[in-house]
Amino acid sequence: GAPGLPARQRRAELDRAVADAAKGSPAELLIASATRARFQGDFTTAQALFRSAAALLPNDPNVAFQLAMSTGQIPGNRYTESIAPLRGLTTRFPDYAPAYNIIAYSLFRSGDRVGSLEMVKQYVAKLPNDANPHDSSAEILAWNGRFDEALVEYKRAVAIDAEYLVGYLGQAEVYA
Repeated sequence: GAPGLPARQRRAELDRAVADAAKGSPAELLIASATRARFQGDFTTAQALFRSAAALLPNDPNVAFQLAMSTGQIPGNRYTESIAPLRGLTTRFPDYAPAYNIIAYSLFRSGDRVGSLEMVKQYVAKLPNDANPHDSSAEILAWNGRFDEALVEYKRAVAIDAEYLVGYLGQAEVYA
């Protein structure tokens, strides 16, 4: 969400992005408009716009992901309501790794600890040479009280990317 930018400047940048997208395809305009709506807190509009974009771009996993994520952001819905659409996304786009990450966290928050561990393992399998999957795995392992395994995963994350500060912070939490 443009960290460090004041809210007014962020809105101006989002408005500029929508204006630029209007010069492109209808799908680009829908995606830009949906993104702006989400950052403005209008999740119902964002979902409707992402749904339209997904209809225009049915084979785009990024758009399908944004649509699934928006389901859990609708007022009155719980974040767990995005689990089923995200699982559908992993069926349609089995190599789309970010979905596995979000499902793992959502499952943990819903109380399904076993499911969250299984899903984060799939996330690591999709991106074994990326620090974030190992960090996510470590975090979920730590939340499950499996601190020795969590420490191994945090160490893997920083071995992959020595500048991955979250991995060092996670190690400190485990040691604490």
